[in-house]
Amino acid sequence: MDKENAEEKNVLIEAEKERKFRVRHSNAFISNNKINGKAFNGIWIIDSLEVPIILKDNCFNVDEEFIMADKKSKWIKVKSDPFEYYKIKALSIDGSLENLSGQYEIECYEESNSDSLSESYEAKGYMIIKNNFKEIEIMEKSREKLKFKKWTKKEN
Repeated sequence: MDKENAEEKNVLIEAEKERKFRVRHSNAFISNNKINGKAFNGIWIIDSLEVPIILKDNCFNVDEEFIMADKKSKWIKVKSDPFEYYKIKALSIDGSLENLSGQYEIECYEESNSDSLSESYEAKGYMIIKNNFKEIEIMEKSREKLKFKKWTKKEN
């Protein structure tokens, strides 16, 4: 019975987090503040990746590949076909913004030459853009679970 109560409690906690996020997302959608493309455009840190995002008519599209040279290095953007690599990650994001809210679909594929395993991830995301255009609150829903995270803009 205790296990059932704990699971029920976790479900209720997650549902409340989602409800609160959706209320804030709705407020951002109807906000009088409009998206500022110049302030928004730039390099965003998304799951430790440095991703360039440029708005065009309040929409954005990202198709990037990153490599990790070895287990100790960071992800870097692919500039040409990598001859040898430890891991490679392909990232695709399509999204749109309305006032200080947004939605996107993300696909991410990761493979390694050190083993035969590959990973893929697809989700739908909801965005709340902070007024300073330096941080975005994210709620991402995949088939597996709900994630809350932040994207931060890289300072020049």
